[in-house]
Amino acid sequence: MRPATALLLCLALGASACRSTYSHEGPTGVRNMWTANEIREASLRQAILSQSTLYPYHFVPGAAELNELGWRDMEILAAHFAAHAGTLSVRRGGLAEELYRERLQSVETALAAAGVAPGRVRISDAPPGGAGTTSERMLEVLENAQEELRSDDVSTSSQSSQTGSSSTQSGTAAGSPR
Repeated sequence: MRPATALLLCLALGASACRSTYSHEGPTGVRNMWTANEIREASLRQAILSQSTLYPYHFVPGAAELNELGWRDMEILAAHFAAHAGTLSVRRGGLAEELYRERLQSVETALAAAGVAPGRVRISDAPPGGAGTTSERMLEVLENAQEELRSDDVSTSSQSSQTGSSSTQSGTAAGSPR
């Protein structure tokens, strides 16, 4: 076999091996669904990383274990924290101190199981955010947190409002000219 013929044969075989399996002839809807799904997943990952926050709804109600949503977010956060140090917020809400400590321990255990080195992540109860959070948004978050704390203690607030309204009524009746 001549060298030129062998070279042409190798080039032809190499060119045929470099073909893509992606079909431009496939249904447009399928290609669009794939693209939309990839964009949605990337946006979701970025949002989870930007907030770096686990809320009470990430846990089984009344328990320290992460629920399905909590595990999904924890996997994304742990993969990030394995490569990069950072801060993770675990929101306490109106939880009892003991349950909150158990949840913190559960999060630390999950991070360690995912290969995150101890001390690489600082865990706190800070408002969500990220580098792009505006001061207006931060104030909104803080106001919502205060409202949540006030609504958690319904029995105390309802007792004090009943006492306050009865004293206001008696003060109004005694001090107002009719």
